[in-house]
Amino acid sequence: ARRTRELASHGSAEPAESLLGDDGQRSSKEAVIIDKRVPACDAMPEFEAALAAGEISGGHVDAVAAVLQGVDDEIRSALLSEQDRLLAAARRERVEQFHTGCRDLVRFLIAQRDAANGGDTEAAELEQQRAASKLKQWVDTQTGMHHTHVELDPVRGAKLSKAIRDH
Repeated sequence: ARRTRELASHGSAEPAESLLGDDGQRSSKEAVIIDKRVPACDAMPEFEAALAAGEISGGHVDAVAAVLQGVDDEIRSALLSEQDRLLAAARRERVEQFHTGCRDLVRFLIAQRDAANGGDTEAAELEQQRAASKLKQWVDTQTGMHHTHVELDPVRGAKLSKAIRDH
C-alpha cells in the first residue's frame, strides 16, 4: 500500500485502493482498510516489523489505525508512547480483544487528561455518546419487513425504552 501510494503520487500507478481492490481481488472496503494501515505503521514502526514477521495480524494493525485516526494530537502522542505495551498485548490477544483494549486505553487517556484539566468527564462522555448516536432504517427486500437499528446515549436510550414500554 505504501509503495502504491508513492507511485500514485508521481502518476505512475493508480491509487492504492484501486490496485488493492479489484486487481488485488479484494473488496473496495478491504482495500481501504489495508490502505489505512500505512499511517499506523508509519506512526508505530514496531507494529510494521511484527506484522512482517508474522507475530501479529493485519487486524491488530487495523485496530491501531482506527484509534489513531480518531484522536487529537495529545492523545495520539500518549498512544504512541504506549507502543511497546500495545505490541505486547497484540502478540498475546485475539484481534477483537486487542481492538477493545485499544479503545479502552483511548477512553482512559481522555478521562485522565480531562481529570487533570478539571473537566467533567461524565458530561463530556455523555456529550460524546450523544454525538455518536445513530439511526439506521431499511426494508428487507425479500420479506418486506421494516428494520430499525438505533444507537443512543444512555439518557435518550432510557427515554426511548420507556416510550416503547408505555406504548
